[in-house]
Amino acid sequence: MDGYEVARQLRRQPGMEQAVLVAVTGYGQDDDRRRSYEAGIDRHLLKPIDPVELQSWLGQLPVPVHPERSATPRPGRRERPFAPD
Repeated sequence: MDGYEVARQLRRQPGMEQAVLVAVTGYGQDDDRRRSYEAGIDRHLLKPIDPVELQSWLGQLPVPVHPERSATPRPGRRERPFAPD
């Protein structure tokens, strides 16, 4: 099973619809990025990863709230416009 299939399988699992999936790979062609997007991967990062860039990107994500601890339902999974990174 490759990473694309892992992402597809994860997206089918209850509660994983909103999970943030990040591909860390050595494959960076437009077709690789497209396949990541189509599989449900949120971010396609090339090795070696710049830790400052990764930390900055992760710091922009909303802080998840456990559904059992919040009376407010979590919004649906956001749309991810395809744009090569």
